[in-house]
Amino acid sequence: MLRVGESHVIFEPGSALSEIFYDDVNKKIVTVRGEDVVEVKAYGLESNNTISFRLKNKSKIRAIKFSPDKRLISVQYDESTIDFVNFIACNTDALSTCFSQSTKNRSAHIIGLQWILNSQILYITNQGLELYQVNPEKKSVKLLKSYNITLYWYLYYPYSQLLIVSCGVAGALLNPFAIQ
Repeated sequence: MLRVGESHVIFEPGSALSEIFYDDVNKKIVTVRGEDVVEVKAYGLESNNTISFRLKNKSKIRAIKFSPDKRLISVQYDESTIDFVNFIACNTDALSTCFSQSTKNRSAHIIGLQWILNSQILYITNQGLELYQVNPEKKSVKLLKSYNITLYWYLYYPYSQLLIVSCGVAGALLNPFAIQ
């Protein structure tokens, strides 16, 4: 018999009106439910570690992740832009976008995003990697580094900040990156 572990998380099931995401940096399952104003719940392994809030919806959410200190929320609505919501500073009924950042190359499509530090986020696009510094007080995002590489998929291990990307002909090559 396969035994994965004693800890488990109970969360709302998926449906036609809901989406389920996993935030691997914070180890949270995030459920999004609703249409005009969506209800977002983030479930952790501890039962008292559930975060719940409402978010003004612009369109279908493709990805949602918390910064490691849980002050910022990154939300991807389209293929080339990430919206940032200052979770701590907002006390309105439904949170809305505070500021946004598009990819450096306008034709790039975001495959994934990963929070590296409390104020650094990595965009993984089909055309490369883009590391940004996020300043919630100034509502600004600054490009720190970019690396051009055509990639197909990626795997990120947050504890060692190791990123492995599939590139080359038909994605047959694996390229490791230490993100610092």
